[in-house]
Amino acid sequence: MKTIFNSLGSNYSLKFAMQALFARNKKTSNDDLKAYLKKEFGGEVTLFYKARQAIEYAIDVCDFPKGSKVAVSGFTCAVVPKAIEHAGLSYIFIDVEPNDVNFQIASLGQMYTPDTKIRAVVVQNTFGFTQDIAPIEKFCKERGIVLIEDLAHSVGAVYPDGRKTGTVGDFVILSFSQDKLLDAVSGGALIVRNKHFSKIPEKKWSEISFVEQLRDRFYPSLTYKVRFMYAIGLGKIYHFILKKLHALSMPVYNLDKTDFKILPSWEAELALFRLKNLPEELVERRKKAEMYLENLILHPVVTKESISRASCLRIPVRIDDREDFIRFARKNSIHISDVWYDVPVSPKRYWNLFSKGFTLPEAINLSERIINFPTHLNMTKANIKKVIEVYKKWK
Repeated sequence: MKTIFNSLGSNYSLKFAMQALFARNKKTSNDDLKAYLKKEFGGEVTLFYKARQAIEYAIDVCDFPKGSKVAVSGFTCAVVPKAIEHAGLSYIFIDVEPNDVNFQIASLGQMYTPDTKIRAVVVQNTFGFTQDIAPIEKFCKERGIVLIEDLAHSVGAVYPDGRKTGTVGDFVILSFSQDKLLDAVSGGALIVRNKHFSKIPEKKWSEISFVEQLRDRFYPSLTYKVRFMYAIGLGKIYHFILKKLHALSMPVYNLDKTDFKILPSWEAELALFRLKNLPEELVERRKKAEMYLENLILHPVVTKESISRASCLRIPVRIDDREDFIRFARKNSIHISDVWYDVPVSPKRYWNLFSKGFTLPEAINLSERIINFPTHLNMTKANIKKVIEVYKKWK
């Protein structure tokens, strides 16, 4: 029986797994990637081993006064607020709107007063469904607030006003991490689009270790094998062994520390490969999203119009008994327990760092009820039909 996953290397084909194993450390790969990104987004590019480093670096470039704050979505990954902390600033969570997965200008405006000292706003475009950027852009310009576009979910998407993501903000953040659109196992980039920010922070840069490189190189092939072995009943045991041996690279770990590490050139080559293939991939993701929409009642943010603009990284569904459906789906060889996000600031193991005093009702409600359906490269029409069938059967 075909086993379906949300993640666990689901972006990787056998061909890509071999590509990762044998990708060369060409001296020109980093420069080639930088040149491509500069042409695409119109700014100066710095590459990183982790996208969280790019967020911290962007805050450092701004050189904000002490006590400044950065507004971020209250429905996000823990690496975003922690990167702001590492840059020496505080964050303010903005609640998502009802029937949305993003905050909009109304919520941002309610949180803002001159006394809040908000100096920057991070726009996330969760799951690739874009925020209404125009009023947020105007709000920021009128108050001298820096606008940062975090495209970890939404590279290649289009805002409601017709502009592409990454063409609006002062800064653009990209992620090349696992399960993202530009999945090259690890990596990230910062594009400084606003020429007023020319300060280059002094950082101690280091190479990633040999062990880290091995984990990254073998991650696509090992996870490919895990997914294959689930189909013959041995995947859970094999996956457990790999985790016990720390053989799999992890996208979110050690949030207490930021080491600025150089992106290996072979991973830059993989990221460039993903970028060049992105337009074709987005067409396929939108088709898959439309299949879900035609057959299921999804989260209200998912409409035919929004799909046409979105990158459709995942398809959100609101559900009243999530754990029961996850168990039911697992019995039918559908593994979708890695919910983005099952707590407002995910992953759950770090939620205690943010939960005290967290009072955003819509973000809390969303995190308690959301589940995500996959649109990744290995999802065929037959796979999607199976997910739809199992969901309807459970309902």
